[in-house]
Amino acid sequence: MEKKILFLSPLPPPFGGIASWTQILVDKGFPPSFSIKIINTGVPADRIAFESYKINLKEIKRNIKIVVNLFSVLRKEPIALAHLNCSLSLLGLFRDWLCTLIIRCYKVPLVLHLHGNFKPKNSLEKRFYNAMFSRSSAIIVLNKNSFKSVDMLGEFASKCCILPNFIEITSMPQKAIKSKVDSFNLIFVGWIAREKGILTILEVAKRLPKVKVTLVGETTREISKILDELLRNPINQVRIEITGRLSKPEVIKRLLNADVFILPSYTEGFPCSVAEAMACGLPILASPVGAIPDMIENGKGGYLIESQDVDGYVKALLRLMEDKPLRDSMGTYNKLKAYSEYDYAVVIKKLCELYDSVLCNYAKKE
Repeated sequence: MEKKILFLSPLPPPFGGIASWTQILVDKGFPPSFSIKIINTGVPADRIAFESYKINLKEIKRNIKIVVNLFSVLRKEPIALAHLNCSLSLLGLFRDWLCTLIIRCYKVPLVLHLHGNFKPKNSLEKRFYNAMFSRSSAIIVLNKNSFKSVDMLGEFASKCCILPNFIEITSMPQKAIKSKVDSFNLIFVGWIAREKGILTILEVAKRLPKVKVTLVGETTREISKILDELLRNPINQVRIEITGRLSKPEVIKRLLNADVFILPSYTEGFPCSVAEAMACGLPILASPVGAIPDMIENGKGGYLIESQDVDGYVKALLRLMEDKPLRDSMGTYNKLKAYSEYDYAVVIKKLCELYDSVLCNYAKKE
């Protein structure tokens, strides 16, 4: 019998991490025993990432619509299980809390998915999350630190599990597409924002004039002004490329044409950009935040360096520039790990096993 899973999750645009995750799920689908129903919790397409956003009438109406849609679906459709992708933002917390209450009233088992790095900031957030966790049948987190934060709120370890985000590895080209350019190619993929360590990358580029830097993604207003000033220098126009947001095939082509991937981010949950770079056989230079220490074994798949340690990134990059066999061995190590742990088919199988376990345990209680 087919089991319908109700997802409360954002869809693009804008193309954020959870929205992209959801879109891949819709496009690829589940095994035949499951079907998908989506209630789109996405933010307005014109909202700019990493910039402050205040509650207004439009935002209130958007959240009311989500709650009304939830009531309507639960009343009219046979939902086997609800999967709530929590954004971990303060603005969405009350809505998510209310949704868990409604789902509980309709006696539908609930899986909470904590995208991002979970760490409640104050006692109010802790109370809300504690209530949500108590109502859930399972809690999914992206990394070990988030698991610890969940467990610290109460006795929730038994219902909490670590599950990485998935990427579409099988659709990627299998061979590198190296250009004939002599320069050493350093690549970043993600929001081009201060919080992603962009200022560290620019300082590294300043100290290593033989390195070409490619920044793939949309740029915040703050960093746009810095880049505009930097690119007035004709030399920087050759050495630093800002592509804007690219399609997934174009991103993969850029990764395959690079030598090293860099992400000196201040905070992360599970960065899919790192997993995609691993699948493309790149060594990784990244800060030890979120799931990155779980993804990258220091010295084997790359180097873990604190976000603002420019000297550390320069030293690691120089070593990789001078040692191609080391780059190749790290890239091979990362590629094997990505294929075995982060491919869509691998992760979805684990997710479906979790669903079956939740449904089985819920049926026994009923």
